Amino acid sequence: MRDARWTKLWRDLGAERGRALIMIIGIAAGVFGVGTVLGARAILLREMHRNYLGTNPPGAVVELAAAPPALVDAVRARPGIAAVTARATIHARVESAPVGAPGPRAWRPIVLFVAPADRMPEVGSVTPLDGPWPPSPGTVWLERTAAALLGARTGDTLRIRLPGGAPRELAVRGLVHDPALAPAAMERTAWAYATPATIAALGGSGALDELWVTFAPAVTDLADADARARELGAWLGANGATVHALRVTPPERHPHESQMRAILLMMLVFSALALGLGGVLAATLIAGLLARQVREIGVMKAIGARTRQLAAMYLVLLVVLGAAAVALAVPPSVLAARAFADAIAALLNLELASRAIPLGITAIQVAAGLVVPLAIAAIPVGR
Repeated sequence: MRDARWTKLWRDLGAERGRALIMIIGIAAGVFGVGTVLGARAILLREMHRNYLGTNPPGAVVELAAAPPALVDAVRARPGIAAVTARATIHARVESAPVGAPGPRAWRPIVLFVAPADRMPEVGSVTPLDGPWPPSPGTVWLERTAAALLGARTGDTLRIRLPGGAPRELAVRGLVHDPALAPAAMERTAWAYATPATIAALGGSGALDELWVTFAPAVTDLADADARARELGAWLGANGATVHALRVTPPERHPHESQMRAILLMMLVFSALALGLGGVLAATLIAGLLARQVREIGVMKAIGARTRQLAAMYLVLLVVLGAAAVALAVPPSVLAARAFADAIAALLNLELASRAIPLGITAIQVAAGLVVPLAIAAIPVGR
């Protein structure tokens, strides 16, 4: 009986190859979608954390009237402070193309991040792409996405003006990568890095009026960061500093991580729905097959076949189809996940050091491709 049963199964599969192909494609589409989204999610979350934490992002930013070196040293010596850097953030305007470039010109926003010239900032560091830090006086470093926005390259000259000031020309010393910033094209704002001497050459004061601070031990949540920032602000006020504002960021979380998680979750839900629909398709086609084989099933039971033997036969058929769907879907889903991760990384200004996908994602795909059709088709098979 066993040999005849499996012979019948394979002959049924050959006779219903058109329906079998439809089932395989339906299940494979869902498995492909789930694997693509989960694989891209695993790559992006890992690389987002690596990129963002590599900048040593601030736990808090304190805006002051002034942040002289003595005050920075005093803050650095306080218990609970891991690192501190005096900074300034200046909003200015820049011509939309380098000096001498052809084409129409317009003024667009540019944000100048100012830090001391002696070394790379301890907090909020960047990665120079074509030269050593710091930028020399009278020059700026452009964030790589800002260079693309302005059509500028290393060695070009930009015309920049501070609020209320006259336009001045500054050379582009080089390009940097700052994964804590959104792409300049997305914000329609250029990002640049300069020293106080360069700001003075533009007609500004060159004063540093922000403290970018990280805490030790590391903050655990936003409430903890807020409490420590308030404590630091109170101490600064008690020691004669004029505190204008305190800003805290979610600890160890990229500014755009929440949006990325929400988008990927939505896509994962759609992929899961596609997988469920593939399972429903498989169940419908199996139900049709069983309806046409009522007489055959009756004959097999009349000569001694048990219910669980017959049920196992059709469930094995589903397993075979599910395994074929998994084999069809997994390899292209790996390629699609990596391509999808590359596209999202470009949107978020991330650099992917690794596109490896955890084996657990493949295990989820295999389980989904085998279990979901079985679970849904168990109803008509049981009947």
